[in-house]
Amino acid sequence: MAVFGYVLGYILAVSFTTLSAKEALVTGFKSSADNTGSLYTYEGTVEQLSKQSTLQPIITSFSLTGVTITSITSDPQNDVLYFYDFYTQAIYKMSGFTSPNDRKTSFIKNVSGSINTNIAFDWITQNLYCTDGLLGWIFVVNMAASTDEDMLRILLDTNMETPKAITVDPKEGYMFWSDNYKGSTRVERAYLSGEQREVIVSTSLLSVGDVYADVLEKRLYWTDRGRYTIERCMYDGQQREIIHRQNNHIFSDIMTDFVHICVTEEYLDTLLCMYKGSSEYVLLEKYDRQPYGLEIFDSSRKPRSTDKCAVKTCQHFCVPTPAGATCVCKNGYTLQGDGVSCTVDHDVPLKGLLVGNNTHICVIDILGLVTYPLKSPTCFIENLQDLAFLSVDVKTMDVYFVDTGTNSINSFNLRTKRTISLASTGLVSGLAYDWFGRNLYWTETDTKKIKLVSVTTRASSDFSTSTLSPSDVTVDPHGRMVYWLSGSGTSQNTIQGVSTDGSMAPADVVSSGNSLTTLFYDTLGNRLYWVEAGTLKSSLGSGSDIVTHKALATQQQSQLLIYKMYVFWISSLNSQFHIMSMENKQLQTVDVNGFGVITGMALFDKSIQTLQPEPCSILNGGCSHVCIPTSDTERRCACTFGFLLQPDQTSCKSKPALVNNFLLMPDLNHARLYQLSLDTVAPEFLALDIRVDRPVDTIYDPVHQYVYWTEAVLRVIKRAKLDGSEVRTLLTFSQEYPERLAIDVSTGNLFYSTTISSDESTGRDGKIGVIRVTPDHVHNKVVVKDEGTADFIQGLLVYSKKGMLIWSGTDFDGGTQVGTIYRSFMDGSAVTLLVSDVNKPNGLAMDYTNERVYWSSYDGIEYTDLSGNKGILLQSSEQLTDLVLSGNVIYYTGRNTQKVVKIDKNTGANIHWLNSTAEVGIVFSIDIYTGEQQQGNTYCSGNNICDVYCLPTSTGQICACQDGINLQSDGKSCGSSVVCQRTISNGLISSFCTGIVGEVCSYECDSGYRRNMDYSTITCVSAGTWTAPRTDLCLVNTSPTTVPTDPLPVIVGVAGAVVVIIILVVLVVCLWRKKRKPQRFPDNIYLNNRSVPTVVQNQYALPQDIQGAVGPQVVVTPPTDFMEKNKINPAYLHPLERRDRCPSPDHVYAELPPAYSKMDPNYIHPMENEHDDPHQQNPYVDPEPIKDKEGFRQSRQSKRSRSCDETSPSSNVSYTQPDSLTGDREHDNPYLMPMHAPDYAYSKSVGSDRGHQDGNIKNKDVFEHFPYPSQQETTLTSSRKIYTGNSQKDRYVSTPGSSPYQISPPQLPSRSENSNDSYSHQSSHRRSSQQDDPYRFQPGVNMPSSHQLSGHDYLELGRQTTY
Repeated sequence: MAVFGYVLGYILAVSFTTLSAKEALVTGFKSSADNTGSLYTYEGTVEQLSKQSTLQPIITSFSLTGVTITSITSDPQNDVLYFYDFYTQAIYKMSGFTSPNDRKTSFIKNVSGSINTNIAFDWITQNLYCTDGLLGWIFVVNMAASTDEDMLRILLDTNMETPKAITVDPKEGYMFWSDNYKGSTRVERAYLSGEQREVIVSTSLLSVGDVYADVLEKRLYWTDRGRYTIERCMYDGQQREIIHRQNNHIFSDIMTDFVHICVTEEYLDTLLCMYKGSSEYVLLEKYDRQPYGLEIFDSSRKPRSTDKCAVKTCQHFCVPTPAGATCVCKNGYTLQGDGVSCTVDHDVPLKGLLVGNNTHICVIDILGLVTYPLKSPTCFIENLQDLAFLSVDVKTMDVYFVDTGTNSINSFNLRTKRTISLASTGLVSGLAYDWFGRNLYWTETDTKKIKLVSVTTRASSDFSTSTLSPSDVTVDPHGRMVYWLSGSGTSQNTIQGVSTDGSMAPADVVSSGNSLTTLFYDTLGNRLYWVEAGTLKSSLGSGSDIVTHKALATQQQSQLLIYKMYVFWISSLNSQFHIMSMENKQLQTVDVNGFGVITGMALFDKSIQTLQPEPCSILNGGCSHVCIPTSDTERRCACTFGFLLQPDQTSCKSKPALVNNFLLMPDLNHARLYQLSLDTVAPEFLALDIRVDRPVDTIYDPVHQYVYWTEAVLRVIKRAKLDGSEVRTLLTFSQEYPERLAIDVSTGNLFYSTTISSDESTGRDGKIGVIRVTPDHVHNKVVVKDEGTADFIQGLLVYSKKGMLIWSGTDFDGGTQVGTIYRSFMDGSAVTLLVSDVNKPNGLAMDYTNERVYWSSYDGIEYTDLSGNKGILLQSSEQLTDLVLSGNVIYYTGRNTQKVVKIDKNTGANIHWLNSTAEVGIVFSIDIYTGEQQQGNTYCSGNNICDVYCLPTSTGQICACQDGINLQSDGKSCGSSVVCQRTISNGLISSFCTGIVGEVCSYECDSGYRRNMDYSTITCVSAGTWTAPRTDLCLVNTSPTTVPTDPLPVIVGVAGAVVVIIILVVLVVCLWRKKRKPQRFPDNIYLNNRSVPTVVQNQYALPQDIQGAVGPQVVVTPPTDFMEKNKINPAYLHPLERRDRCPSPDHVYAELPPAYSKMDPNYIHPMENEHDDPHQQNPYVDPEPIKDKEGFRQSRQSKRSRSCDETSPSSNVSYTQPDSLTGDREHDNPYLMPMHAPDYAYSKSVGSDRGHQDGNIKNKDVFEHFPYPSQQETTLTSSRKIYTGNSQKDRYVSTPGSSPYQISPPQLPSRSENSNDSYSHQSSHRRSSQQDDPYRFQPGVNMPSSHQLSGHDYLELGRQTTY
């Protein structure tokens, strides 16, 4: 059997650059429109590189367009570099790395195409470890076995979903990796043999980018893309700490040396190195495209050690462990009792797909099927007749199939090669095996029955009766359910189900008027999948929680399988497999020519057919927070930070809430509200039992004992009791982002600030409003609007005694950024400027005794009296965001602080109080309650004077009504509301518009009408009318439309066009038939090895003649829509009754916010799919002034349409100030968006800054951030051409035995977990736009010499056939 593989060719360039040192820093880059994939090598140690003013990399480029090196590891002792290429889905070995004249690159192994695939190398025993992010396993390849390319062993394949980063310490015998399992991100450890597996970090993780084991320190380092952190812990998970946090910096790959940490920064396309202790930058390189993969090539970091395996005589290969050397057998073999010998299990691959045609049953290795090229199937049953449908018992090695000629079900044992007839049948339309009960189920269309036969006793019986003709039976062995399609192909078709023990009568599970064509139950994901009108859908076994996944190919789907992160299906009457990756929704078609019509398929994998489901796979294992598998059948529950595991060992609760003397703070990353006691020397974080979604600010009302908070993304203000009861949504905004809160202790009025992100024509609009809550109503009134005071309000304070509002903000109206502090009365009158020229003022606090206002800013902490006399208390570069005051002490926090800091109010001296807590995420604000309250205002005590609002001033009070309600002549009562009519002629006013006085609303016009350009928006005035007549807003389109009166010209024109089209079609067909070569196929290519010319046909019916091909010809064709952005909220993976229990509270998207569910009594949010909008404005980007509004508009449009492929990387100067990283900003939202997993790609170009800039390196925010991609940023052109050249030598042809095919470059998804990386958060990798190129190099053929590159180190990526 031929084995196909890729090989990197020899170096072709004439001029080479040789490394003069054996130490280097290496990073990789993806291909772009202008550049091929490449490696950048910086000669020297990090310490040496940090002292150079300019860095000049040695560039190694690859000729194959699309190469994207995403993971790198090395063996410096032997001068070898290993890397994984995402495009060719393969691992390669580069020998003689530091000596280009001796350099040789060779193929190692194919891996499924996942951006989550990573590699690590054991330099002592020469074993290479790899995670497969799509197939969900970790395997090891022995690199010392040069004569056996199959010397590979899958070590771990259960209780994991998307293993990603991996690292090894062969001295200690450990491997470490990250995984996003069932919505929970975790870091695990195991022996290098796969034994003694355990989770070492399971809380407060969002999206681990990379892990690295520092073998000298015995510490594990990692990056968290969602928390913007670089962290570390000991090998057992203890002593966890955050080394560096830089808000909105998405750190990805990580490496360390003796004193430095080096990382790649994903969003700004940078390479950063810093000191381990101080996190001070020593090296910063900025590129024009994203660096992928990172390696410090230094033998001192991988020291020689005693080889524990030296004394072992393993038959296959050996791995070191903490317990000593352990022998390992390759796949398909079992280690014997002597601990050395290996015996073969069977001829079937460890993970295989059984396929059958009319006469044969064969098996294809799963890894070969999802990678390319496809290995030839191995056939073990032949000379059958009329075979249809397959099932298998992996434990007993029995293959079950239907013989439609004899109307019987038979079994074939792979060990004994014996065939047995099990039962007679009618017209079989589906077959499924229940390995738990050891029963075979099948459906019969002629009898409308579902029948079963025991494979143990061979006794058969009727099981159930279908309402209509049944087909496509499938089984959930763990849930004891059988499902089938009833009435397939009719308008009354449904999915029906019944329990295997008869306890439940047959019932409709899913009803649909559309065409249902195939059905499959995924036991790993515990979901039922089906195809409805050509679209893949799934649900829970109960039929609830229906999710639409992807529109599949147009061919009729006849059978369906789900395996790990892949979907397989076959179409009727052809030999094609169709494959879709669930990670990126990429569709592929694989055609096994000569095999004939595929009539059945089944999965062969022991890890699937278990008697019990994975312990955490169903309902989160019964755990209320985190479920951690301890074996294939056992689990333990854990709680997220701030909670305690209860005696039932499943539920989590916090300690009783503090009622006095505490700090209150929101955790934006992990969606928590925390309390910190002020009565203890070393306080611990106490998480409140309140469900929140990305809280920004929170405040405590001690009078009514309510906690109030704002959620900027959902744009709501909520409140609840400290124990989590009485949750109530007070206000929901359509366009504004609520931020700060303040309470007037005299009246209980709640003041809030908002910022609205509008287009460049209207700019920003900062507002301050006031809410009054009654048992029946929530009254709202805007008291301060942006009139030159502040576009962006980030600090709010109430001085009740004098009836004052004080706020801080940033104003952009003048074209420059101006930070200011203002004051006014509570009704918004008498606005007075206190302080100007402040660098991004944020939180406010007040010393009421001395009437001094303090504020935090990007410069530190300053203060002023009520007359505007300013002073400085503390200078800080930590970008402070909030502060509170208690006695002579100030507590503050900031964007880049690791904790809440305590200082002396008078001197600014630091007071040690709280250690850095790694589990806490970003805290933008804090509140304090010490039992003391500021003095209230006597004029409005109890708010009993006014009907709705009593707003105190320094000399009295003012009564007011909610927006849209008029105050009556008595100055106290509120009358009827004045509202503008919300109907217009030939159009609709925005659904967000309420029509109250002063509201500015947008509108849309009906088809055939256009907006009146004189009125882009309309405003409701006090008279109850709009600023424009409602009849003048939508005008009739003026484009002339001519309707011919005589139909004859139209008929003649259409007829002429049809004739021309027919002539063109005939010419094309004739030319094609003339060019096509005659050919014949044997009945079965596995029984006849004749060499025949083969026409490879793709799904677009474009033939390419391939000469001299032998064996099955594999065609992998791309879909038209190569990649579809599709985010799925992991909360939907849980039934409704479980959504109130968060499976992974660390991950915001793992719990279902109330605003998502209309069943929630508090649901009032008008934007149902807000989180799924790829164009959703980012509520976490810090603002910048819009100087040139037209230029800004064009810049933003250009930025959204450009691809990162437009530019090529260019090395920049070291010590570039991070200020230059800020670039252009989107001015859409007032906050910095936390990344959540999963993470989907977006496109961006950052200009290269080639000039050297002097000055100290400072940590600055990144202000340009797009959490979701726009449509144009996620579209790839997948059609490609094969270059045949003008001469025979230039023609691209495959070598004998090769597998010609055509494939488009795989889409590069986000490097986060799926998903947490499920965050459906989604994330932040580029997507390249591939254009049609007749000279583009195709996998599997050689690059013509006329298209070779030169000028620097150069490699050609090609393919070579081996046997």
